[in-house]
Amino acid sequence: MTDISLTNHVLAAATCITAPIVALELFKSSNLDHIPSMGYSYWPASYISAFKYMSNAAQILQEGYVKYKGSPLQIPTLNRWVVVIGCQNLEDIKKATDDELSLVEAVNDAGVLVFRSKRR
Repeated sequence: MTDISLTNHVLAAATCITAPIVALELFKSSNLDHIPSMGYSYWPASYISAFKYMSNAAQILQEGYVKYKGSPLQIPTLNRWVVVIGCQNLEDIKKATDDELSLVEAVNDAGVLVFRSKRR
């Protein structure tokens, strides 16, 4: 009887911890919400689109290009969203300040280590 009671308490605690996390993921908004997406844009269905992208990226990019005529679009990957832009957006990127677009912050967000070699 003690084992069942302990198991029930552990399952209840796990549910109480997991349910709010899943609910937050389902209903949180992103600063990318205004950009159209290829495939499913909500969690967890976006993982289906991410797997499709992994297996057929060229076709999905071509469909996005045709569908959105060169405007920005977002594509889900397994750990983040990738925003694809058209050539007409390059001028906006060139004009952006370091506060608006930061390579250092992008690397930090990606969790990539960058090593610099000393020049001789």
